[in-house]
Amino acid sequence: MLWLLLVACRVVDAPENIEELVIFGFVQHSTPDPTWPTAFATNLLPELDRHTDDLEKGYRVGSLSPEDIDEAGFTAAGEGEVAGVAATSSLGSDMADVLAVLSLPDITPVFSSSESYELKEHSDRDCFLDGTCEFYTYSFRRTINLGILGSVTQEALGSFRRLSLEDGTEVALWQTAAPSPGEVTGGLMTVQQQYSEDLFLPGKDGGTQRVTAMWLDAQLVDSDLPDSFLISTSVNSLEKANGELDDFVEAGGLD
Repeated sequence: MLWLLLVACRVVDAPENIEELVIFGFVQHSTPDPTWPTAFATNLLPELDRHTDDLEKGYRVGSLSPEDIDEAGFTAAGEGEVAGVAATSSLGSDMADVLAVLSLPDITPVFSSSESYELKEHSDRDCFLDGTCEFYTYSFRRTINLGILGSVTQEALGSFRRLSLEDGTEVALWQTAAPSPGEVTGGLMTVQQQYSEDLFLPGKDGGTQRVTAMWLDAQLVDSDLPDSFLISTSVNSLEKANGELDDFVEAGGLD
């Protein structure tokens, strides 16, 4: 059953289950009317309590279809669906610092998995960080270390968005999209396309709560990656990145 949100005479049909919600949130991220992504964030909150244990371990969610990717404003690299996983995590840093770090012109000093990062076209970051602008959008080229699998270089797009929920809670969304095949070294793996959608909100005991949905279309040698590999790798990399972000802030990296 769909939850109906009526705002300014507009009815928004947003899914209630997390498996479909994260796809809805990804597709509606850049919709000009904030009612749609706000419905995503609002409906996601009770799902976090319902799936607490699963989300801490990594939870298999709905796959992105080529139609979903197209509706979100991208061109899919293939005709198949892209497998997804969602996870929750916590950061000790407050949301303002988290957004400031993730939107840095160069994140290589922050994250050990980042071999190189080149910011290309972008909107006004300062305007977004001070709360004046709703969006901060940018394009970038990145090389990510994959450990024994080599490294992957991707052309990608990013978008941050601020939202205010009905109860006044300020939250933020972060979307990344690498819709074209990456350049992978090592010959053990191919990466066709990769997408993510994050929700950041104030933590219950301070800091920041983070909800991440990730979709990856990749093959290991001549076979698809198993779900277990996607889940464990995603959760482990997320935990490591959060720890490195907190360390960067604590060390005065933003000063």
